[in-house]
Amino acid sequence: MRRALHERRVPIEQRAEACLDTALTNAKSWLTTLGTPPTGPQESAAWRECATMVAAYRDRYGIMIPTALGTVESPRQKIDEARARNTYG
Repeated sequence: MRRALHERRVPIEQRAEACLDTALTNAKSWLTTLGTPPTGPQESAAWRECATMVAAYRDRYGIMIPTALGTVESPRQKIDEARARNTYG
């Protein structure tokens, strides 16, 4: 079971990273909610981790509007929205 979960984790993380990279390349407005990416290595890594979490959330729920977390439409999404919001305040 642990192996199966790990095998799924890697592609999920890769997809989230790709979603973030696409958003950065296209200067998506929802990124402004997260603030300007810092230049220091540790700060930059922390910002990217946060932004990746939000990108994964947006991808999962098909959010296309400019606000970072969109509109909550289900109890499950409310839980995930709270987790994503906690990453950036």
